[in-house]
Amino acid sequence: MRWSLLAAFLCLLARDADGYGNYQLQIPNGDSVPSPCNPNVIWRGVGHLNAQGGGIRNKFGLDFAAAGHNWTRELCQKDSDGDGKTNGQELGDPDCAWTPNSLPPLDTGLSHPAVCEPIDSESCKSKAQEGGLYFKQEEWTDDACKSGIFECPATNAADVERQTFRIPPTKVPNKVTSYMCQTFRVDDVSRDRHMIATRAIINNTNVMHHMVLFGCTEPNTPIFDVPYKCGMSPGYSCTPILSVWTLGLDGECFYDLSGIRVGPSGFKILAMQYHWNNPTKEDNYIDSSGMELYFTPTLRDYDSGVAMFGQQSILIPPYSTGTDVTGECTETCMNTLVKGEGINITYAFNHMHYLGVRQTLEQHRNGQFLRNITNDVVYNYDSPRTYQFDPPLEVLPGDRIVTKCHYKSPKRGFTTFFGDETSDEMCYIIFSYYPQQNMPNSSCNARDKWVYCDPATRKGCQNADMYKFYNGFNNTELYQNITTRCKAFSPCITECKEAILTARASDPCLADPTSWSILSNNLAGNLDFNTFRAHLASCQTEIYLEDHPATSHATKAPSECDGTNGAIGNSANSHMANIAAALISLVLLKG
Repeated sequence: MRWSLLAAFLCLLARDADGYGNYQLQIPNGDSVPSPCNPNVIWRGVGHLNAQGGGIRNKFGLDFAAAGHNWTRELCQKDSDGDGKTNGQELGDPDCAWTPNSLPPLDTGLSHPAVCEPIDSESCKSKAQEGGLYFKQEEWTDDACKSGIFECPATNAADVERQTFRIPPTKVPNKVTSYMCQTFRVDDVSRDRHMIATRAIINNTNVMHHMVLFGCTEPNTPIFDVPYKCGMSPGYSCTPILSVWTLGLDGECFYDLSGIRVGPSGFKILAMQYHWNNPTKEDNYIDSSGMELYFTPTLRDYDSGVAMFGQQSILIPPYSTGTDVTGECTETCMNTLVKGEGINITYAFNHMHYLGVRQTLEQHRNGQFLRNITNDVVYNYDSPRTYQFDPPLEVLPGDRIVTKCHYKSPKRGFTTFFGDETSDEMCYIIFSYYPQQNMPNSSCNARDKWVYCDPATRKGCQNADMYKFYNGFNNTELYQNITTRCKAFSPCITECKEAILTARASDPCLADPTSWSILSNNLAGNLDFNTFRAHLASCQTEIYLEDHPATSHATKAPSECDGTNGAIGNSANSHMANIAAALISLVLLKG
């Protein structure tokens, strides 16, 4: 199976965690159900299509949920998979006498309560499946029986070398979502080699949800002997994504003409990011998972790269029956990013979180739709569909790449935004390509209509305009004008409002809501920026109402608390919300 990423990415909701240890204890022999593909392998997610748990439920999982996640007599006597044996008979409780925290009557002769067996019989192959991912049992078991077997013929070559990266046994925090990272040194950097495959080593299936392997570009990147807390990136210079493992995958086998270069002219230091999911907040879990990497000294024709395109502005209302999000890498961006004769995509997959139900990646050329590179009509975060292209798909400078994501939140009573937490969402496409040199910058992400690499979408707020907010901002004329004419945490005064209006008219980053939102997010921990915001806050509501005379004073102006995170006046933060936010930031920063 070729390599894949779950990305950016990557979170498991407690309501979807039925396959983990907490529910195993609620059914007899819940931690000992054999796989129908291999009786020596345990199917840990008994109620899920995914053998490791999480995601779409199978027929038994649906019946178990309908029973309130309890082992009832009715559930015991039911034949969920329709193979003529009751669930109790399959799980070692034929008389339906078992209760939690007791030994099951039988612990041999067990079988899977959601899989009609024998799986190779014609009657079982044609059994209908729930959830929309598979229509017949044969389709499901064909995929499931491939899982757990890492196949990559290139790794059998005589000159292939291996290196294992694993964290030492580490206590898993008793919180739902944890991101941990650790850096490692490539063992031989005296010569160039190509990394051609990775294989996952999973130590604790109760918590391990995904791992992402990054390359570090700086030779002085610190090496840590133990993992450290991190976010979606390991930090330092470790930003290029090289490989990913997630639930439903076994390993990653790269396209046979390309590989990731390590050595004197490649990566010398790598970093691993781990996503632990602990929905029941257990405090006794230990993990030491990792990856085995495969290298060849026989260099392939091309260096390969991994790209991530998408949309970073997401707002899904409560109880949404359908929310569409689109991220566009424009023709201008692709002319900037893609060099020479273009790139060749060898592998791709979509990435959303649990509200995601459908996703496509479109390629356009010369103003015309060319093809769907990916097309997940039914998206499942825990069982990602991977797309392999042989021959590879050609992408040229000036093509337009469009990522489309569709979400539903019928059971969620709060607004969902973009982010890396369990309850957040994402909209990314991840793909591998060669030659890496033809697209050295492999990121193209949008914030609403604002695309980082396309100046025309940025409403005049270019990198040079943003630079002043990051470096020596307190010495700029803009900072001095606002902080001397406005009073932080005070009522609006005339000279303050005039100073803000003048600044907004001359500075495009203050006038554009998306640009201001990006600055506010990126500089949330900057003392000078928060001091500036505290002074702006005194007149933002007044300016908003002046810009929108039809808005009643009884109507609440848009605010960061609403997620609008607007520019000055055009979509102003509420007066008290800004004061509170700025005050909290200043207190924390000043200690």
